[in-house]
Amino acid sequence: MCPYQKGFTLIELVIVMSLVAVISAFSISTLHRGIEHEKQYARLYELGQTILFARNYAISHNTSVTLCPSENQHSCQESWDSGAILLAAHTTIISLPALPKGHRLTLEAYPKSNAIQFTHTGILSVSNGKFIYILPDGSVRDLFISKTGRIRFSQGGK
Repeated sequence: MCPYQKGFTLIELVIVMSLVAVISAFSISTLHRGIEHEKQYARLYELGQTILFARNYAISHNTSVTLCPSENQHSCQESWDSGAILLAAHTTIISLPALPKGHRLTLEAYPKSNAIQFTHTGILSVSNGKFIYILPDGSVRDLFISKTGRIRFSQGGK
């Protein structure tokens, strides 16, 4: 045998493969949790896109547009959890479905309102507002709306 052998022993290969397996298991489970968490926030992103559409619709059609909660998809009601509608001239333009069970959505606006309305110029009828989206595990994400209709997402409380 040559004193300068090149290569790895079986033990070294087994140890390296074990480490790779353990690191992969942790990273895959973390990645899966992150993907599931973001999927749960898909409804909030859909709401954000609806707000942008509402502003553009109000400007392009020279009319006021209202986004409000609705269970029956025809008239404004109280709970954002049960769905929402976008109205222009008392006609439903878009309907958003109810949130999954255990998810909560609330609107904070000044002056206090349970709906947001864009004027024909694309300006909100309230000053700034904030939608608060709460998952069943208690995590929170916010959707801020400026007076001019710009939106911004953030983690809850930031």
